[in-house]
Amino acid sequence: LKVTNETLGHEKGDQLLYDVAQIIGKKSNKEMFTFRIGGDEFVCLCLNMSEEQVRQLVAEIDTDINEKSEAKVAIGYACRLSPNETFREIYDRSDAFMYKMKRLMKM
Repeated sequence: LKVTNETLGHEKGDQLLYDVAQIIGKKSNKEMFTFRIGGDEFVCLCLNMSEEQVRQLVAEIDTDINEKSEAKVAIGYACRLSPNETFREIYDRSDAFMYKMKRLMKM
């Protein structure tokens, strides 16, 4: 988003954020809560979904963004591994996965 804002202007960057938010929002349901946590980062908290369902949801969001927006996104996700795992631990694994995807996109 930084590059878009610097080269095409903040209005274009804002439009890309809006596009992505709309696409994610259309996939939301009563089992999914979506938050913009800052800049160009969003968190989706999915309840009562299997890892396969989350993986499918991520794939659908990624496909829709690539087809319907000029935005290029790296999506990370993680599912709870144990009942004792904290939200922070899950979030950190998801964040690490997102950065891995971002590095792969640059190759």
